[in-house]
Amino acid sequence: MFDMESPGQIFLSEQRGVISTKEYCRSCTFNFDSFLEADGQAFGLLYVLNDEILGSGATLKMAVYDDFWVVLIPVTGELNYAESEGSTNNGIQPEQLRIGYMPAGSSFNVTNPYESDEINFLQLWIKAEGVRKPVGIVLDFDLVETSGHLFNPDVEALGCPFKITLAKMDGRQEIVYDVSGKGASVFAFVLGGAFEVEGRLLHPRDGLGLWNITEIEAEALSEGAVLLILELL
Repeated sequence: MFDMESPGQIFLSEQRGVISTKEYCRSCTFNFDSFLEADGQAFGLLYVLNDEILGSGATLKMAVYDDFWVVLIPVTGELNYAESEGSTNNGIQPEQLRIGYMPAGSSFNVTNPYESDEINFLQLWIKAEGVRKPVGIVLDFDLVETSGHLFNPDVEALGCPFKITLAKMDGRQEIVYDVSGKGASVFAFVLGGAFEVEGRLLHPRDGLGLWNITEIEAEALSEGAVLLILELL
């Protein structure tokens, strides 16, 4: 596909930090909690990209240490979200994602509602700048309907300093993502399958940070491959 590689950095799945307890298993692309490595620094405004497996009936309590936009994406199974302990649980289904602004010192809970099954979800924390009121929205998407196309909801209307895109593709399908922000950086993350993105081979849960680019070309190397693209403005 490509003759030249764009400036970038690969974040391999097997190099992520793993934090495991009886209730959850967390794979961290960047430094988080007890995972602290010299090469685990944030990628621009993207401070957290955790791949979470939560055991049946378990609750994950998260404390936000700075002003962040928090994105939750169920991969397998529904998750219940609550702003704090005792507040109303709101279900987030696969093929939905939740974007919310969380000020420093706030917290939220994620609960697995199933009695005997684990769930898998991603959580991303993007640094927020400026004073905002807490806000949250759940967005629907359909990877079957958008197969071979980009799902790119308008989140800038919320004041988000990023754009988020999902794409599901069959083998040898290609997409071109136009980078909209001047000087923006982009982080691509493979949710399933394999891709070639800007000349790099990426396997499931590999990430790729890119900068100084105007567009991204990606080719799926397997059927039903799913790619997440986060543009940091």
